[in-house]
Amino acid sequence: MEGSDSHRSQASEAHRRNTTVALVLLAVALLALLSLLLPFSRNDGSSSNAANASADDLTGLIEEKRTQVVFLSDGGLFFGQLRARDGAWFELKNAYFLRESAADKNEAASQEVSSITERLEQPESSMLLNANHVIQVENLRDDSRVAQAIKRLER
Repeated sequence: MEGSDSHRSQASEAHRRNTTVALVLLAVALLALLSLLLPFSRNDGSSSNAANASADDLTGLIEEKRTQVVFLSDGGLFFGQLRARDGAWFELKNAYFLRESAADKNEAASQEVSSITERLEQPESSMLLNANHVIQVENLRDDSRVAQAIKRLER
């Protein structure tokens, strides 16, 4: 009898764990589905999800006097003043990116804001971005570390 009760208790505990895991997976799946169904998400008026949007769709969400961070579908991340060129393209003026640098083997890599003009190919300071590859745009606060670093570089 005692062994039977122990077995039932273990089975009940395993069932509870499986149910909890299933509920967590269901919640994650629902959140993923919601993110696909809501093409524009603005929590505080400063962020927008640009997936499947044209440049014209985002024009009203971009605050022209602020710096934006632009996330690209290939993992690229750029900062600057984003403007819609037409329905298929954005122009990012005064463009910057994060450069990785490490002092030595014992130190962790650090990131610093650099102008795109400092890249190997030495482009001009603005760039055109295909709107199909822009997945998210955020307006930076003036007191953000990135915005402050850009201001220091522009002096």
